[in-house]
Amino acid sequence: MYGKIIIIFILTVVLYTVYVNSSNMDTNKFESYRLGNVIDVWYFSKFSNEKKKELKNFVTKKNECFSYYLINNINRTEKSNFKPKGWGIYYYDNIIKFLDDFHIDLRKEMEVYDKKHNNILFDQKYESEKHCIIHYRLGDVVTLGDTIDYNNIIDCIRELSNEIDTIEIMDGGQSHHPIVMNEGIVNYKKSLFREDEKTSGKIYNDFYNNLKSEFKNMKIIKSQKGTTDEDFFRMVSAPILITGGGSYALASAIASKARIIRTPSCKNLDHPKEGCIKNIKIPKKDCDWKTYQYSML
Repeated sequence: MYGKIIIIFILTVVLYTVYVNSSNMDTNKFESYRLGNVIDVWYFSKFSNEKKKELKNFVTKKNECFSYYLINNINRTEKSNFKPKGWGIYYYDNIIKFLDDFHIDLRKEMEVYDKKHNNILFDQKYESEKHCIIHYRLGDVVTLGDTIDYNNIIDCIRELSNEIDTIEIMDGGQSHHPIVMNEGIVNYKKSLFREDEKTSGKIYNDFYNNLKSEFKNMKIIKSQKGTTDEDFFRMVSAPILITGGGSYALASAIASKARIIRTPSCKNLDHPKEGCIKNIKIPKKDCDWKTYQYSML
């Protein structure tokens, strides 16, 4: 009797997990699935046939989204001694080594993709050249203990106060919560019941309220949540960009033409809790891109 109940319970959990994860797949126009990871595989596959094989992990439904477009435009190779291991985009050494080429390649594909859609994605409006977009990563990272303290981003804004008149906080992936068993049963339970999403909402509002309290002379905006592609193009087009960790944020910094960029000094940009490296200046053309020190929330 108890054995049957346990089996039914396990099947229910598995089916629910499949349902939730599949609901994160591309179903709507411009709603890319794991865009940051797809950009990583798309770019670094030019050096590695092994990397191309990873595309099977990102097979998405046929849909008008940037992820699907990139997956279907990957037929390119380049001879190089570089052999990417894991995710290349999570390490500054890789970003710096390939930054110019990565930027040019990615911008080119973004422009072609945008033209297919009547140039609506790059058609972004900002308050001024002092408009700062913040992508503060939330969602599943809250459960995984990888949430950077937003006070470190506030420190960045203080240092740039003469350069900023508007602060726009993006959604930050609050509802992004892929459910995986290998993160442990406690984290699995939290993600399964979307506790990370509830906690993310509270952290986001606390951050917003702190910004309003701290920077009374600046306009503070909660960004209207768009699709994955719309938000990505908005970040890329911003005059000033400040981000937390994650491949989505770093890909936007690589493609960006912002005059100022700030990203965290992570050893591993996928897992900020692994600690900081020394602050570095990223040699991006016509851009003041620096990293910042942080602690965990």
